[in-house]
This record gives sequence, structure tokens and C-alpha cells, in this order.
Amino acid sequence: MARGIERRTIFRDEAYFQKFEGLLATLPERFGTRLHTYVLMPNHYHLQIETPRLNLSEAIRWLNISYAAWLNRKTRREGPLFQGRFKAVVHDPSEAGWTIHEYIHLNPVRVKRFGASRSDREGPGPEQIVEMVEALQEFKWSSYRAYAGPTPVPKWLNTEAIFGLVAGRTLSAKRNQYRERFREKIGAGDLGVAWREKLAGDLILGGKEFVGKVSGMLKGNRTEQKSLRALEKPPVEWDRIIGAIEKLWGEPWEKISQRHGDPGRELAMLIAQRFGGMSLREIGDAVGGLQYSAVSDAVRRTSARLEGDRALEKRFKRLRKFLKL
Repeated sequence: MARGIERRTIFRDEAYFQKFEGLLATLPERFGTRLHTYVLMPNHYHLQIETPRLNLSEAIRWLNISYAAWLNRKTRREGPLFQGRFKAVVHDPSEAGWTIHEYIHLNPVRVKRFGASRSDREGPGPEQIVEMVEALQEFKWSSYRAYAGPTPVPKWLNTEAIFGLVAGRTLSAKRNQYRERFREKIGAGDLGVAWREKLAGDLILGGKEFVGKVSGMLKGNRTEQKSLRALEKPPVEWDRIIGAIEKLWGEPWEKISQRHGDPGRELAMLIAQRFGGMSLREIGDAVGGLQYSAVSDAVRRTSARLEGDRALEKRFKRLRKFLKL
């Protein structure tokens, strides 16, 4: 979850929501993520995201910076857009996956309009239940409609894991059951916040075994910031990238790097940008003094070629396998 600085609005109208969704759509290809659930509220957003490459910070940092840069240019604004670093909860998909999914999708009805800020509120009456269910169904800026229907599921949204927790043999049956679960939840006056009391160390949600496993991986870190980073994989180093290119190409890097447009040189830059945590300027310096714009063009060009060039895609996969990415 990330919030606007001083709780200010970060999505002003439809164009802003659409821009952020467009950036979300690129995360799977750019960072290898699996996005299961999302909601975009006026001053914050929530993602339920899986990072097989252990690169959460890298992915969210790119997402936030890319959106903030776009918004600042569009509105002639300066300064940070988001309030510090994002907050995250590591959770067991089998024991807490649905809980977090549900919590995220209930955001549009967990608002003052429906009395969500009242600590003494009773369950909603029949009319309010209908109103809240309709509000949830009509809210455009979340993945709820992709699950509940009728919106098609976009390619960049991974619904298999969540739908695996819903009864039904067909998509239609699952969607019916899915909508009924949320209607029952709203009818009971339960807006999905109870899990917060079960958090271990303000970071981990799951059973005792899962909490123990993750706690053991944190290496004594006590704050959320350090703990999250302890769970991430260090970026692949430039020297390792070059070594892999040399091995698979059968040539020294000195020759490969001097050939403009050489697949080896361009794949090295792409891997350094995606998996090495290197800025475009750092990559340009490492290659031999390339300008920032030239590296940007090379990375963009190679990314596009990977979608249609099978030979290049095969080499890219061999490099990733060699580098264990």
C-alpha cells in the first residue's frame, strides 16, 4: 500500500487512474510479478502482488517514480507524490490470500459515506446492503469487476490463485459464488479489517509455521523497512551479466560491446536495467560512455523485439537461466 503525501489526492480523474493501470499492466513483463488484486482509491492504492524474483522494492519503486514523474509533468508540480516508502504485509497465500484479497476489494465501501468510520456501527440495513453491493460493482478502478464480472480479465491480472479458492466448475459459477461471498460479508457488517490484529511484527500474516519461517528469514531486522529488504534477492551484478554474455556468445565483451545493435550488448543492458538495479546512466557508463537516451532506446527496442523475435527470446531465456533469474 502506498499513500499520497499528507494524504493528498494522487488520482484526480479518469486519466490519472488509467495511467496508473497502464503502468500496472507492464509490471509482469518488466519485473516478473504476478498481480492478483488491486484497488486505486483517490489518495492511495493497494496491490496484492507476488514477486518470484524477490524484487518487490525495485518493482514498486519503479511504479511510484514512473507515475509521480508523469503526474508532475502533467500538472507542472514539483516534489514527492507519495508519503515515504510503501507499506507491505508478507502473507501466506493459502491461509491469508483470500483475507487480503477481500480487504483490498472492500476499500470502495469502507468509507465514511457508508459509516465505516463509526466504531459503534451496527450491520447495514437491507437498503444499505443493496447500495454498498452496487457501489462495489460500479467501482471501475479495482480488479473486483474482473473477478465478479462482467469485465474481461486483463492478461496482466492473475486470477487463478483467487478463483482456486472459490467454489464452482465454470467461470460463471465461480463469479456467482464470488459475488455472493461479498454480499454476505457486507450484510454481516464485516468490512474485512479484523486481520490487522493478527499481524506478527507488523509485517507477517499467516499460520504459526509460516510466521516462524518468514521470521527466520529476517535475520534479526526489527523494522518493516529493513525486514522487507532482507526478504529480497540482491540485484545481479554487472560483471556476472558480462560473464554470462561472454560464455553464451563465445566472444570477449570488448568485441561484443563495440558492435552497435549487437544482441549481446543490448540484452546485457536490458538485464542490467531489469535485474541489476542499475540506472540508465550507470548502464551507459558501464557499456563505454553511451548517452542516457541511447541506453533508453536500446532497452525499449530490445523489449519490443522480444515479443516477436523467437531467436532473441531464446537467447534471453538462456541468459536468465544461466544467471538464475
